[in-house]
Amino acid sequence: MILKSKDTTIAYRCPYCGKCIKGIVGIFTLTGDVIKLKCDCGYSELTIEYTPDKKIRLLVPCIFCPTPHTYIIGNGIFFDREMLTLDCAYADFSICFIGSEEDIEKAIEESNRELSDLLSECGLDDYDKLHILNRSGRDIWDDDDDYISGDISVEDIVRFMLRELEADGLIHCRCNEYQLPQYDFKIVGATARIYCKTCGSRRDYPLGSSLCVNAFLHLDKIDLTAETDGETDG
Repeated sequence: MILKSKDTTIAYRCPYCGKCIKGIVGIFTLTGDVIKLKCDCGYSELTIEYTPDKKIRLLVPCIFCPTPHTYIIGNGIFFDREMLTLDCAYADFSICFIGSEEDIEKAIEESNRELSDLLSECGLDDYDKLHILNRSGRDIWDDDDDYISGDISVEDIVRFMLRELEADGLIHCRCNEYQLPQYDFKIVGATARIYCKTCGSRRDYPLGSSLCVNAFLHLDKIDLTAETDGETDG
């Protein structure tokens, strides 16, 4: 008996050049191996591998966040679903597409339109202003001053938002009615870690691109009790 190999197409958008990278993954070729789907620009790659319990772990570059996102997906969902999209939890935007080549092409076209609209809403006139590496390949967060633009620093932005949201009662943590919340933050790489000194609850917000900073400035609340990571099982 000859077994027919299952395969599927996967695609992601390179955070640095904006190109959508596609590849075919087969169930037999994946077994025991780590598959890397690399962009021609040399700055990004998507990795796929089996976990010890035979699920599939994806490490997907994100066009909004400074570090890739990890997703764990059941084998059946990965190979049998007609179309599966993986989203950035912070930006609510699809960053990876899995399914048939035809469906992925349609998804990429839709993603291009959505990204164009997002860039326009954020006052960015081209994709080059979105990514966090400059042309020399150096992370802009390596600069000593950590300035986003002009004389406004990351710390200034986060401090302003904390003051405004706290004044309006729009920051929530795990403190009970007998505790007094004390909110503070610190910058960890390209991330703002916001936390409560009283109960210890915290949440990280990526600020590694102009779009991430803009999204942070438009927050209507900060929920330090919310879960930000999870698994997709099947």
